[in-house]
Amino acid sequence: MKHINKKIKREISRKNRSKSASTRGKGNDISKGIISTGTRNKGNRRKNNTSKNNLGKKKVIDYMKKDKSKKNQKSTFLDNTQQADKSNQTEKLYLVLVSTPGIFATIIKMVTRLKYIHIVLGMDEDLTECYSFGRRNPKIPFFSGFEKEEMDKVVEHFPKALCMVTEINCTPEQKEQVWGRINYYKANAKRYHYTILGLPFILINRPFHQKRRYACSQFVARTLEDYHIRHFEKHYSLMTPRDFYEMPEKKILYVGTIEGYLDSRNGYKKYYDYVEKLQRQKEKR
Repeated sequence: MKHINKKIKREISRKNRSKSASTRGKGNDISKGIISTGTRNKGNRRKNNTSKNNLGKKKVIDYMKKDKSKKNQKSTFLDNTQQADKSNQTEKLYLVLVSTPGIFATIIKMVTRLKYIHIVLGMDEDLTECYSFGRRNPKIPFFSGFEKEEMDKVVEHFPKALCMVTEINCTPEQKEQVWGRINYYKANAKRYHYTILGLPFILINRPFHQKRRYACSQFVARTLEDYHIRHFEKHYSLMTPRDFYEMPEKKILYVGTIEGYLDSRNGYKKYYDYVEKLQRQKEKR
């Protein structure tokens, strides 16, 4: 009996050991499962946080891009409006037809059958900035070339000189281009001269060009045509003051003496200055 009881106790103890071992294994498995699931949850949370951060960054980048595109659209819109404003603006050029006495002038009048023998390109209505190809010295007609035409000096030498002041429209860009050409000619004035050989070709109606040499009407015609201000049916070398006299789409501002025009623009300032000088001279005496 004692031997049997010992065997039963041994079996019971074995069973209890096996049960405790199984429970320990299950506990370890459960703990392992908890740890693994915890680490997985932490990894998922990190991934979710990083994805959220990435989404936030993308939103900020997209917003910045939209702002830049809006700013670019605004800048392009402003540029377009400024260009439209410039295109809508109009500037003025002044074509001054002049008649002066003299032998050379009378020959040209006989050929052209027009009292106006000379044309000047004016950049302002007061005619303080006028340019053409003509006499370097009003008294000597043979020494001619590109010159700034000073109307005061013309009046001094030819008090009864007549003129017709006309006005044509152009864009600001075209006027800047004309100024560019004038400044170039001014810087190289000694290289540009009046063409005398080209005048007979006007009579036979044959285009003729001599390098760096122009007549007054040729200079004005080529300048207007090169910058698309006016288009002429004939070659610029065949243009005469009559063509500008008959040119359409121009506004006539004045017809009369040059002195009368200058006085009207200056508000008779010269006359009053002259009177003041006489009064001062009398007071000194």
